[in-house]
Amino acid sequence: MISSMRHRKYLLILFIAVLANFIAQIPYYLHQYHSTPSIVGSILLTFILAWFLVSFVWLWQGKQRGYVMMMLFLIVEFLFYLSTQITQATSGKGILLHVISPDDPILFVVFGIGYLNLIVSAVFIVFTFINHRNNSKLAD
Repeated sequence: MISSMRHRKYLLILFIAVLANFIAQIPYYLHQYHSTPSIVGSILLTFILAWFLVSFVWLWQGKQRGYVMMMLFLIVEFLFYLSTQITQATSGKGILLHVISPDDPILFVVFGIGYLNLIVSAVFIVFTFINHRNNSKLAD
C-alpha cells in the first residue's frame, strides 16, 4: 500500500500540507475574531487533527484501516473546500477568495493553504484509490 519510498514521499507531502492547514487556523482565528478560540471549536479541531494523524500513521504502516480512515478524511476535506468554493461562487464573491485579489496578507496565506488542501486532497484521493486498487489486484 504505502510500502515504497516513493509512496512515502507523497504521503509526507500530504502530511505537510494538512499540518500547515491546521497550524494556519490559529492565526486565522485570532486575526478574524480577535479572541481566544471556543472550547467546542478547539475540541472539534483537535478531534479532526487526531483523525488525520491516526490515519496517517496507520497508512504509513500499511494497515487497511489507515487506508479507509485516510480516504474518509480526504473525502470530507475535499468536500468541505469544494463546498466553500461553490458557496463563494454562488454568493457573488467569486472563487479563490483572498488569493486572486489579496487584500490581507494573513488571509492570503491561510486561504492559499486551504486551497492547496483542496487540490492535495483531490490528488491523494485518486492516488490512494489507484494505488490501493493496484496492490489489491496483485494480492489476489
